[in-house]
Amino acid sequence: MALSLREIAARLGGEVIGNDATLVCGIGTLEHAKSDEIAFLANPVYRAQLNLTRARAVIIGPADRDLSQKPRIVAANPYAYFARAAALFVPSAPAKAGRHATAVVEPGANIAASAEIGPLAF
Repeated sequence: MALSLREIAARLGGEVIGNDATLVCGIGTLEHAKSDEIAFLANPVYRAQLNLTRARAVIIGPADRDLSQKPRIVAANPYAYFARAAALFVPSAPAKAGRHATAVVEPGANIAASAEIGPLAF
């Protein structure tokens, strides 16, 4: 799945600086991101990695908005934004109707037939 920075910002907010049509296919850290991924800078300790990253784009905070020439999304909390962006690329699995063997359900409980009751649920 590929998303443009414009699409990501439309879903999650933030300000795109640079080419908003830039496509990214996944997420990664500044150090390990691939050339088609988006990375993030949330801790000033890692600012030096910003210029070394192979990431195609980055998520940064307002104080760091001008530290990179890469296409970027400026977000108030880059770490939280990165976590939300991750969900766009790795969506959660759909619920599977049924009850796990280790789940405990009150005998008189009214549970929808489509509900998933996970392990050790009570």
